[in-house]
Amino acid sequence: MGLVVTILGLMAISFGQIDSSSFMSMDKPSSIAWSETGFIVGLGDDGARINLANPRTKTVELFAGAFKGGEETHIAVSLGMTFPYGNVYVNKGDAIFELSEDGLSNRKFVVPSPGSNIAGLTFDIVKTWSYRLIAVTDDGSVWAIDETGQVEHITNLGSNVGPSGLMIAPPDFGDFSSDILVSLANENKIVGISNIDHSVSVLHEFQGEKPGILLHNFQRSTLYVSNHDGGEIVKIDPEVTKPYWAQVLLVTEDEQGGSHSVKFIRSTRLAVEISELASGVTNPDFAGAVFVGDAEWERSLEEPEDEVPDIDPRLIIYPLLIVVVIGIVAVIWRFRGF
Repeated sequence: MGLVVTILGLMAISFGQIDSSSFMSMDKPSSIAWSETGFIVGLGDDGARINLANPRTKTVELFAGAFKGGEETHIAVSLGMTFPYGNVYVNKGDAIFELSEDGLSNRKFVVPSPGSNIAGLTFDIVKTWSYRLIAVTDDGSVWAIDETGQVEHITNLGSNVGPSGLMIAPPDFGDFSSDILVSLANENKIVGISNIDHSVSVLHEFQGEKPGILLHNFQRSTLYVSNHDGGEIVKIDPEVTKPYWAQVLLVTEDEQGGSHSVKFIRSTRLAVEISELASGVTNPDFAGAVFVGDAEWERSLEEPEDEVPDIDPRLIIYPLLIVVVIGIVAVIWRFRGF
C-alpha cells in the first residue's frame, strides 16, 4: 500500500455551530438508523428503548416493545441483500438481537465475543464482505456475520483502543476502497482493514482529537443527527454537506473541551485529504447520525394507500340475480295476454 499523505482542508465554515434545524423532539436520542418507514432510534439515558420516529406523522412510537437494550446501543437496518429486508439488528451488551421489520418479534441472533460489548454495527452493501453484518467489540475484535449467524473473526485491533466508529469504505476510496474503517478513540486514529488479506493500515492519526462517527455521504442525501442533551433529531442543511458528496463524514471530539469537529475525508491513490466543515461544535452533540437519501425520504412521506377490503362475490352476484329475475317476471307479466 502506497504512502498516505494528509492534506488538511482550509474549508471550515464556522466555529461552534453548523447550519441546522430541529426536526423532531424526543427523549434523549442516541444511536440512530434509517428504515423505509422512518428513523429507528434508541431513546433515554442509555438508549435502552428502541423507537420509530415517523417523519410523515411526526410521531415517536415504541418499536419492538418486548426488547430492551443495555448500557450502549448500536443499530443497523438490513437492506435485504442476504439478510431479511428491513430487519433491525441491535445490541444489548455483548449480544446482537434481530428485530422483525414490524417490530413485533425479536430473537437473540449472535454473541460474537462473549463478555465484550458491541461497540459498532454496520452492513456491507458493496458485496466485498459478502453482504455480511460487520461488528466491532470493545476488546478490539472485528467480526463478519452472515444471515445464518455464522461468525468470522476478521482481526483484533488491540485492547483498550476504544472503537467508536465503523463503516465500509466506498469502492472509490483510494488504497482503502471497500475496506472496513474503524475509529479508535483511545488511539486518536482511524484504521482500515484490507478486504483482501485483512491487514491493518492507518488511514490517519489525529493530534488532540478522538475520532468517532464515520458515515458515507452518498449523493442526494441529507444528514440527520441525534442531539441527546437537546432532546431532538436535528436536520443538517443539505447545502452544507453537498460539496462533499461521495466522501466520508467524520466527527471528532476535542480531548480538552469535549466539543466536536465535523470533517470530510477523501482518499485517492495519491493522498488522503481531510476538509474541516466546522469545529468547536457543542450543539448538536452528535450522539448518533445517519444520511437519508432524498428519494427514500420522499417515499416515507407518502400517504399509505387505503386497503381495499375483500368483497364476498355473493354480495355482487345475488343482487344481480334478483334484478334479472325481477326483469323476467316484469316481461312475462306485461305480455301475459299474448
